[in-house]
Amino acid sequence: MYRRREFIAGSLSLMTVPVLAQDVPPAEEEAPQPAWLTADIAPGATVYVAPDGKGDGLSWASAAPLEAVGALIDRITPGGQVCLLADQPFQVETTIEITAAGQAEAPVRIVGMREDGAAGQAQLVGTRTVWAGAKTSEDAVDASAFGGNTLFKLNKGAGYLHFAGLHVSHFATVLDLSGSDAKGIVVEDVEFFNIRDGIYTDDAASVSDLTLRRFSGRGFSKKAVRFHGTCTNWLIQDCHLDSGWQYGDNFAVGIEAHDSAHGLHIVGGRTINCMDTQGDDPEQYWNGDGVASERDNHDILIEDHVSAGHTDSGYDLKSEQTELRNCVSEDNKRNYRLWGGIGTEPMVLVGCSSLAPRKRGGSGGAHHIWVSGGDSDEDVGGSVVFIDGTIDGEEPEEAIHVEGGNAAVHLVDTSLGQIDRDRLFVATKKSSVLIEGSASDAGVTAILTDSEIKPISGATTSLPLEADAVASWRIAERDGVDAWLDGNTLVLTAGAVSERAQIIVQARDSAGRATPFVITTESVENPVAAGAVLSLAIAADGSLTDATGMHTIEASDESEVVDGAFHFRGKGSYFTVDASDNFALDGPFWIETTFKIEDRDFALPADVLTVWKTSGDKRAFRIGLTEDRSVAFFWSTDGDTQEQSVLVGPVLKAGVFYTILVDRGPSGIIRLYVDGVMAAKTAEPVGALYASSAPLRVAGRPDGKQAASGFMKSLTIVKGSARCDSDEGCAT
Repeated sequence: MYRRREFIAGSLSLMTVPVLAQDVPPAEEEAPQPAWLTADIAPGATVYVAPDGKGDGLSWASAAPLEAVGALIDRITPGGQVCLLADQPFQVETTIEITAAGQAEAPVRIVGMREDGAAGQAQLVGTRTVWAGAKTSEDAVDASAFGGNTLFKLNKGAGYLHFAGLHVSHFATVLDLSGSDAKGIVVEDVEFFNIRDGIYTDDAASVSDLTLRRFSGRGFSKKAVRFHGTCTNWLIQDCHLDSGWQYGDNFAVGIEAHDSAHGLHIVGGRTINCMDTQGDDPEQYWNGDGVASERDNHDILIEDHVSAGHTDSGYDLKSEQTELRNCVSEDNKRNYRLWGGIGTEPMVLVGCSSLAPRKRGGSGGAHHIWVSGGDSDEDVGGSVVFIDGTIDGEEPEEAIHVEGGNAAVHLVDTSLGQIDRDRLFVATKKSSVLIEGSASDAGVTAILTDSEIKPISGATTSLPLEADAVASWRIAERDGVDAWLDGNTLVLTAGAVSERAQIIVQARDSAGRATPFVITTESVENPVAAGAVLSLAIAADGSLTDATGMHTIEASDESEVVDGAFHFRGKGSYFTVDASDNFALDGPFWIETTFKIEDRDFALPADVLTVWKTSGDKRAFRIGLTEDRSVAFFWSTDGDTQEQSVLVGPVLKAGVFYTILVDRGPSGIIRLYVDGVMAAKTAEPVGALYASSAPLRVAGRPDGKQAASGFMKSLTIVKGSARCDSDEGCAT
């Protein structure tokens, strides 16, 4: 039969269309909702979950399944309690996702409980490759392919949840907080075994006010706790975290702070046995740390904690505002690896112990304390104050090692046990220092440096910082001036003439106390010539100064001045000027010096003036004599080139004063002049000479070798212009 149906659509609303009647199957009945979604469950209720549960969760007899946990939390909040049966294991294959939240005054509890109502541990077992455990590092396993699933995932909106009384084994992740903004999470009395990550956050997480209390276990291959993103205000208390020498996941760390997370308090507990092998490659650096932090982390306090048995560091900390109290670091390659304290506030360790560091493999030495210094003379290194502590036990290398410059280590009332003092401290740059003392020391009571200086406009000026007691130095503030520290020397580039600026420096003494000092500057014109960066001034009493006021000239103990000329003589009589950017000749320049060579034997070739250090490829320039006593100017643009770049002039007669001039104009051509006459020039333009960290010396190299003997009346170095810049020469 046919049935008539009617369609109504605009102008066709009155039309009828015959259609063939069809049999319409009856609608499928909707599956009934699970009992835990339909039962009358009030906020604040206690509900029950069992491995074989299928009920509404209102009693053990009608326990709900594990998959119901997320929905049950949503129904019982605020307050309430989800009880997981402690009498038999839950086999977990699906992540328990939680979106609901309790309230600060009424959190939701997820706890293990026995059927009789007594507290117990709910056993939760995941899909990670089964691991039997390791008794020693000889039983270590590569866990990179162990895999596993996630137990709990907290989505946006979840918070004020209290997890307790759980035993978690064979998971990739215990609690996933990636991207979470949760507050008020408590994880307490939760034990784990064989996991990749315990508490997981990422760079998008902003979890605050989280407490881990007795979250402990054995066997993790990545991170037991990640404090990442912008997470803040975490407490980690009495957590015993044993990696169990699981390696291969690049790499295990007990507690890791990263990104800009801040406000971390670790108290009690321990982190042990984090291992990295880099495929047993001895040339690679083996990581594996107990506690680690990065540059943008801050406000970290660690108390009464132990970190031991790691292939790298017990505490590898790059954070600022970081303090350790009564901590013990033992049996790690570097017990304390410290990078922070680059501002005015040092990293502080009070009552801490460093015991018997041990290298298990890979590159890098074993040390009680390793501190990061600056790579260049301008870079700030770390600062550490170690108070009322102990450093003891064998060390394969030096006890305290500083890699780089401008770092300071203060040992205040520190017991050194059986430490060999000859191997106590090594720094790769001389601007890094170790200062030992006691809280009872008088320390710094006065700063001796001038509080008002008049640096030359546009030039780099070096100002030695002095106090009435030994101290390390930091710049606290600078206003209107480019300034940095090279050890105990303040280096600044002054502004325009009459421009004023202020710098506040800080001296930290042997008692660990800091004393601030204000230096004001007013820029002045160059008293020698525009662009002059060094001008030797010889006083009647034989003292040597720099007429520009930019540098301090350090004369040797045996130095002497004869008839107004400085007598340079091998390793006996010489002077030096500390390395400076002023001697980086990257544009037009001229160097002029008047000297005579003594009529005596000395080894040739020999140098009169150098900024040239062979070791470490720190060659810049030098003026000296060839084997036949011809005057020559040598230079390097890469620090490595040795004798290939040279201009050679005439033979110099002994006992005769000559004025030697070297200049380079805007064209880049370097010329050598003797008494105003051009003696040689480069065929092609020359680029910037190497900016060496070697000191300027008259005469010889930094080690005193290859030094000529003679008398110098004058020495001037000017940047920014050429003296002659002409093949025709010029008057001297």
